[in-house]
Amino acid sequence: ATLDQDTNLDIAMQYPQLYKSGQKNTAFNMTVFFGWLSSGLWHSLVVFYVPYTFMEGAAPSGQLQGMWAMGTTVYSALIITITLKLALTVSSWTWPVHLATWGSVVVYLVFLMLYSSPLFLNAAPDMFSVPLVCLHLPAFWLALIITPVFTLFPDFAWKYIRTNYFPSEKNALLEELRQEKK
Repeated sequence: ATLDQDTNLDIAMQYPQLYKSGQKNTAFNMTVFFGWLSSGLWHSLVVFYVPYTFMEGAAPSGQLQGMWAMGTTVYSALIITITLKLALTVSSWTWPVHLATWGSVVVYLVFLMLYSSPLFLNAAPDMFSVPLVCLHLPAFWLALIITPVFTLFPDFAWKYIRTNYFPSEKNALLEELRQEKK
C-alpha cells in the first residue's frame, strides 16, 4: 500500500477535484468501514470452510498429519487469496509492488519447505514432510484453486460494477486522463 499511488504528483496538483472524496468523507465513513468488515467476515468464512470441506478425510486417516495438512492447506489458500485481493486493489503496478506482492508468496513457499524439512525436525516434528503429503492430495490443489475464486468473486464483481456503472468522480477523471494519453 505504501508503494501504490493512483496518480503521480503532477496530476494530483493539477486536478484538486481528486481530493473531493476526502472532503466529502465518502472514502472513509461508517458505510465503507462496515463494507470492509463484512468483506473480511466473508473472506474468513470462505478461506476456512472451503479448504476444510475439501480436506476433510483427504489426509491418511488415523494420522496426526491430517490436522497439519488441513492447517497447511488453509494457510496456503489464505496466502494466495490475500495476494490476489491485493492485486485486485493495487492501482499502479511498479517493479517494487510486483516484487513485494509475488515475492511474499515465494518467501512463504520457501519458508514452508524449510520449516517442514529435517533442518527443523526438533523445532516442529509434527510438521515434518506435511507439504509433501499435501502436494500429493488432489483435495489440496482443488482447495488452492477454488478458495480464492469463490472468496474473491464478490470483490471482483463489486469492483467491476462500481467502476463501470457507478464510477466516482476520481475514477471518472483518472479514466479520462488515461484515454487522453492514448
